[in-house]
Amino acid sequence: MNQNRVATPLEAHSIRAFLATVTAARERQIAEAEIQAGRTARDVAISEVRLAEAQEALERATRGLEQAVAVNAQALDFLKIAKRPLTDDPHIRCQLGLIHPVRRLPPEILAMIFHTTAWIVFEDREWALSPRLRTVSTQQTPYRLALVCRRWREIALNTPSMWRYICVDLRAITRENALLHEFYLETSFVRSAKRHVVLRVDKSLDWEGDYDRQPFRPESLRPYIVNMTRNDGVVDLSVNALDDDLFDPDSPCVNLRKLDTDVNTPVGLIHDLPTLAPHLKSISVALRTFSRRPPVTYPSVESFTLKSLFGGRSAPGHAHPYENLFGFFPNAREITLDLSTGFGTADHLRHDNVRTLRIDSWGQIERIADRYSFPRLERLEIGVKLSLWNDEDIHIEPMLHVVANGCASLRTLQIHRGIPLNADFALLLLSTPRLESLLCPRSTPDDKFLQTLGRAGADGTWMCPRLTTIQMRLGRTNEDAIVHKILDAVSTRNNAHRRGEPVVELTDVDVPGLRVGSKRQSY
Repeated sequence: MNQNRVATPLEAHSIRAFLATVTAARERQIAEAEIQAGRTARDVAISEVRLAEAQEALERATRGLEQAVAVNAQALDFLKIAKRPLTDDPHIRCQLGLIHPVRRLPPEILAMIFHTTAWIVFEDREWALSPRLRTVSTQQTPYRLALVCRRWREIALNTPSMWRYICVDLRAITRENALLHEFYLETSFVRSAKRHVVLRVDKSLDWEGDYDRQPFRPESLRPYIVNMTRNDGVVDLSVNALDDDLFDPDSPCVNLRKLDTDVNTPVGLIHDLPTLAPHLKSISVALRTFSRRPPVTYPSVESFTLKSLFGGRSAPGHAHPYENLFGFFPNAREITLDLSTGFGTADHLRHDNVRTLRIDSWGQIERIADRYSFPRLERLEIGVKLSLWNDEDIHIEPMLHVVANGCASLRTLQIHRGIPLNADFALLLLSTPRLESLLCPRSTPDDKFLQTLGRAGADGTWMCPRLTTIQMRLGRTNEDAIVHKILDAVSTRNNAHRRGEPVVELTDVDVPGLRVGSKRQSY
């Protein structure tokens, strides 16, 4: 339609009719929209009312939840308190303490418990690598027991035996705690009734690596230690260094039974010990030399340990150091020797009463005598302490010479290092007819040894006919073959025993990986 003109009458009428229709339709739409808006406005108002009511309900529910949580927490606290042990209540704990069974123990029983506790702490092997901790525990144990209650303190103060284990670590003493150690020594000795004291004066190693640090030397402690020994109150004395001041020549220590020292002890003091400590039973010392024969013997000693012996060969006209030692302790039933070399070979080592002989060394073991006479020796142990050596580099065969000379009564032979269990060793064992236990946990048998073990000789004599226990190990090769030969040897001996031959049954064969008898161990 051309808009640049005037509408005709017909067109004008049509346009007016169309506009009238559109206006009527628009008015109807507006009316319907107003009606719809009114309805939705009412719905919005209703929803707002409901939302407000819901928010109010939510707030009420939240407050209820918080109150319920609080009440539940109170209930849980009350339950926890209700379940708490009665012993948590100091008043009830005090009441229970009055009826505790320990209250009914007689003082004599508590005294025995206190003494046993102090002894266990003192002898605990767990402190072997930490002497300082053992010293502190031993020092504190009697005092801690005495602090439990008034009754325990009264019993502790009237129990001298629990105060008799006295330890002092010289390296742990400083200028700050020296007075405390003086008080400890004096108090413990007085409370021990000045008798039957076990005194250890150690100088522990510095495990922190400060080896150059010079320890404080508390000379003020020396009078207390000397006072204990000179008053004859010590029965077991272990000191780092032994000197003349510890003994009174005019008043012997008749109660001293055990002596242990680490540093080289003067030979003259050792010679005087039979007078200074006439009833000593056990002695463990380190000596620089012992080439001079003692003027008298030491008959009371039953156990002797030589930790080390340093010095050169014996001078012409002097006896061998070991001959002097054996003669000095004629009644010793147990002897332990830490062998040192360089003394030469003695002609004859003899001891008529020794039952147990232990021979150790920090290196190679040399032959120390041409002949041995130990008519009552029942147990012989031979070993090497130095772990840096390999078994193949250690030769202890020179000391096995003692087995073939004067050990006819030997019942147990224990060798801690590896040696060849061969025909020569089997021949050596023929001189020990009473041997009952052969303990060689680091040694491997060969065919010749097992053949000798498993059959009688031409004259019907068995090797070690009383042997009941044997300990050894398998070799690195041919383990199966060795196992079969061991089993054959054991079976042959046991069958011979059942037939009535002069050989006992081999009941305990201890070899790693092999079980014969009732025991099995691995090494």
